[in-house]
Amino acid sequence: MRINNPASGRAAYYDRNPATKDMGSQTTVGNHVTTLRFTYTVPSGRKFALGWLQVFLNRFTVATTAAQVFCEITITPSGGAELLMAYVETAVSNLVDTNRMQTVGAGLILLAGDALKGYDSDGSTGGTVTVGEQITGTEFDA
Repeated sequence: MRINNPASGRAAYYDRNPATKDMGSQTTVGNHVTTLRFTYTVPSGRKFALGWLQVFLNRFTVATTAAQVFCEITITPSGGAELLMAYVETAVSNLVDTNRMQTVGAGLILLAGDALKGYDSDGSTGGTVTVGEQITGTEFDA
């Protein structure tokens, strides 16, 4: 039994059964259509404090015919429309080690049923790219 002052309010999120969540995907692949790499949905009875997210890409080997490459992370609020959180792209670049990266310190609180998803695509013919999407935050009791 916990005894505390009723006027003190609720415990801070980091004192409510916290669990650090660090998830995402990093892979070196050839050309591919838009592909879902990871998804995270906040479980019922929990909330998620999104700390930061990152998307990045790097041309690893030369393509026969270069085309657009992109990586993105989206958020879908429970019952809402999918919204873009982070996005990087390289238009038509065929230079090896062409890098793009975006890191966002988010500071959002996601509620039960909210979802985060990571996507990427490479429209080139031949060649490979390293693509990645990453999120980090704290899941805690609602």
